[in-house]
Amino acid sequence: MLQTLTVQNYALIQSLKINFKGGFSVITGETGAGKSIILGAMHLMLGQRADASVMKDSSKKCIVEGVFHIGAYQLTSIFEQLDLDYWEETIIRREITPSGKSRAFINDTPVNLATLKSITSQLIDIHSQQQNLELDNKLFQLDVLDHTAATVALRQQFSTQYKALKQLEKQLHALQEKERAAAAEQEFHQFQFDQLEKANLQPNEEMQLEEEQQLLAHAEEIKGALEATSFALDNDEGGALSQISDALRGMENIEAYAAAAKEISERLSSVKIELEDLHSETQRLSENVEYDPARLEFINQRLSQLFELKNRHHVDSVEELIALQDKLEQQLQESGNVGLEIEKLQRHIAQTTKQLTSLGETLTAKRKQAFNTIEHYVMEHLQALGMPNSRFKIELKALAAFNATGCDEIRFLMSANKSMPLQEMAGVASGGEKSRVMLVIKSLLAKTKSLPTIIFDEIDTGVSGEVAQKIAAQISLLSQHLQVLVITHLPQVASRGIHHYKVFKEETSESTLTGIKPLTQEERVLEIAELLSGKNPSEAAIQNALELMNG
Repeated sequence: MLQTLTVQNYALIQSLKINFKGGFSVITGETGAGKSIILGAMHLMLGQRADASVMKDSSKKCIVEGVFHIGAYQLTSIFEQLDLDYWEETIIRREITPSGKSRAFINDTPVNLATLKSITSQLIDIHSQQQNLELDNKLFQLDVLDHTAATVALRQQFSTQYKALKQLEKQLHALQEKERAAAAEQEFHQFQFDQLEKANLQPNEEMQLEEEQQLLAHAEEIKGALEATSFALDNDEGGALSQISDALRGMENIEAYAAAAKEISERLSSVKIELEDLHSETQRLSENVEYDPARLEFINQRLSQLFELKNRHHVDSVEELIALQDKLEQQLQESGNVGLEIEKLQRHIAQTTKQLTSLGETLTAKRKQAFNTIEHYVMEHLQALGMPNSRFKIELKALAAFNATGCDEIRFLMSANKSMPLQEMAGVASGGEKSRVMLVIKSLLAKTKSLPTIIFDEIDTGVSGEVAQKIAAQISLLSQHLQVLVITHLPQVASRGIHHYKVFKEETSESTLTGIKPLTQEERVLEIAELLSGKNPSEAAIQNALELMNG
């Protein structure tokens, strides 16, 4: 529950700190005193967006801080999920700097607004006349039903499965698109692959063919040069080898007389060996060089084929053609695999759909079981709130397809008068009637949904007299389950509160300030008397106030 609210530099509030208690508390004050300002500060603390315009003094920081005692509400898990420190006395603080920058803290840990709202939505519910519009909201109606039917966890399980199904269907759509695109290109890719495969491409083939082409194209010239070199090295008439051999023998003959001849002899021997090797190599090469027009024609055609393939596929080498062939082969294989993946995914979707159908049927059945409980509760309490001829019914309609909340949709139908048929609330309930319906719904939720604090902002607008007393009695019952703060202008409601706070406006020489204070028993009597008859209440009004408080 909300224990303490501290507000600094917000609108007409310079600084205030108020301690709240459990049970039923009422907040009253003259029109314009600042009740809405205090409520606005609470909204800010709970995550409402704001800027520097909310600050009373633009040079100072605006701070709204609430201390909540939450030990009895099993909220540890949500703090763990959000990686926040759990304190039984949790501190929620919101700050607006002079520059308009907003900061939020939970137990002194900085958080973003989404995280702030995730926590504060578990701590406090501020209900105003505007929120009565939620009665016409299908999701709100479903939340009421699921909390009463104890199917919130089952709905969450269904929602998780539904999201998984949507993701699988998204994957299937992408694969089917891929298959359609592949089918359109497959024939062309197959043609390209077949052409490259038929070409029997080999790495380094082009370089080797170009070398052989040069050899064949100049065969006669090459053979002549090799034969001439071989002849120059050794022939019947002499040659370099013969002359080297003669020189070597001459040096060997004088080695005994000239020491230098031995070194020359060794060098000549090395030259002879090298020339013999050159002669042998030139002879071999000469024998292997033959002019082959047919082979040259084949090479020219093959090189022309390779050039045409490179030009067609916009590449610069045979190696790139081979890489393209490998890529096309992989694409063709993948296009075949897509069909298998689609079949596998379709089986998974069918299985998930079957599970969802079973979950949805269970969810629907459990929801239907709660219809009578809700209908009976709402009609019984509406009659107690001065709507004796009201009727309330929940209508369920099966959906053609799943959605995130189940297999069906529900509608709250109501009739406020005997002669009126059951219709959706938007068309049959007045503002005051909607306020009473919402009060009943909130009291029903209080039995099933653990919420520490609820604030009603003039929910009793548009009613008076006996109906107001009945609303006060209903709120009093509600306060047995949670902390209830009611901002009201009705003495019948104010008199039923256990604790009473008054919002006031104070005029100073420099500015106007809003404050709030708890009232003593004597001050309460006077405040309720003023609600009954205005300023300076008569003794009769004071007695009437006492009767209301003691009634």
